[in-house]
Amino acid sequence: MPIFYIVEFQLDSSIEYIPDVWLEGRTQCWWPRRKMSLMRNKRSSPASDWDLYNITIISSADNEANARKLAMRYANNQSLESAPEGAARKWQKKYNPSSSSDESEEVCHPKRNSQCGILPKALTKNIPIKKFEWSDLALEQYPDSESRASKFRELATTALEQAEMNPISQGSCTVRHLLSIISACLRDAGYQDIYYDKKKKENAIASKLLQYRLDSLAKLSNEEKEFNLMKGLLAGNVFDWGSIHSAKLIREESFGFEAALKQIQPRPWLVDDYDLWHDTLKSKTYKSVLIFVDNSGFDFFLGVLPFAIDFIKRGAQVILAANHLPAVNDITFQEMCHEMKKLSLTNSIIAEVLSTNRLLLADSGSMSPCVDLCNLNSSLCSLVKNLKVDLIVLEGMGRAIYTNLNAMFTCDVLKLAVLKSVWVAESMFNGKIFDVVFKFEPQQTCNGETHNHNSNSL
Repeated sequence: MPIFYIVEFQLDSSIEYIPDVWLEGRTQCWWPRRKMSLMRNKRSSPASDWDLYNITIISSADNEANARKLAMRYANNQSLESAPEGAARKWQKKYNPSSSSDESEEVCHPKRNSQCGILPKALTKNIPIKKFEWSDLALEQYPDSESRASKFRELATTALEQAEMNPISQGSCTVRHLLSIISACLRDAGYQDIYYDKKKKENAIASKLLQYRLDSLAKLSNEEKEFNLMKGLLAGNVFDWGSIHSAKLIREESFGFEAALKQIQPRPWLVDDYDLWHDTLKSKTYKSVLIFVDNSGFDFFLGVLPFAIDFIKRGAQVILAANHLPAVNDITFQEMCHEMKKLSLTNSIIAEVLSTNRLLLADSGSMSPCVDLCNLNSSLCSLVKNLKVDLIVLEGMGRAIYTNLNAMFTCDVLKLAVLKSVWVAESMFNGKIFDVVFKFEPQQTCNGETHNHNSNSL
């Protein structure tokens, strides 16, 4: 007898899995207003303050793990042909960038917060509006910083108040949406790239350390090098000026890449697919790898580049895709091209992989720390299809947690991040600050055949 059902909510066509005790007949279900994941895991009985919604039952499962997988498949364009009643039904759903299987992501979703007017304090208290957190950085770059900061506060306060009053006016009010609001308000206030000077300084330091990092890796055994490369990617993810907790560490002059490596917690990690990744590398040779890069400085030069060069040595062609416009301290496409051109003049390895097109630089078209794969630069989409990319690497909370965490792909995908938000760590993963998410998902199949998602891009 099934104990979980996969259902579609008629209110917004979203897909969820629920315990059988939440069903009310065959066309309705109860939904808690808070602590949804905990209630679902414990199969808690509905309480008097729960909300009742109209639903359509899609499928069923005999345990939560299978129910979660089925819900993710359906939500990400997986064809399902099973229903509790035995009738064959084929479903198609488009790619959804937001990690909406977690109630913590859709922070103002009507189904998850029936009040629909209160943004989580744990989130909004970290949005620097009343106290302009970037003032020191801004004063270094903008002489009229005080007036710009005042304009930013006004724009951001108004925008967030509107989101709070009517959170579904522009679709689901997700963390991705809130980050876009802040980025847009910064640009409208005249802050085109508030971290420009910081990025320039960190790039200058980190680029000089690249060869030392490559030489150090070359001295390790294959297994040690493989693990150290992954630790390097994770360590680079710590250098995020958009995180209050990371910023406190980065401001310390003694905090460099080696200190960041020590910051990475020992295995087993909170989400740990490293063994599966390690076994896959033993048996599979990738031909084309797409990496969505994250932060400037140590992340790019000492985390991403050694990882990319290692794959090139394995015979792969690697694409590095960077943001079109600035977002926090993420490296932009223009900056990446400039820094790589400079580096190629002094580093023979970089010069060779660029001149032979083994390493390609691409503009993702993104203007946010998050990435929506339906809105990528068309030239990148063409490149991905022409090279038949067989591995995608999504690095950082914006690209791998706030978005794409539950997205399923027609090629192998590596999603990794260090959790630098207490709210996200606790509400989405039941973890803690600086926990590691290392999620490796082999190419998704259905009945032994590769399935395709209905995306405009990948």
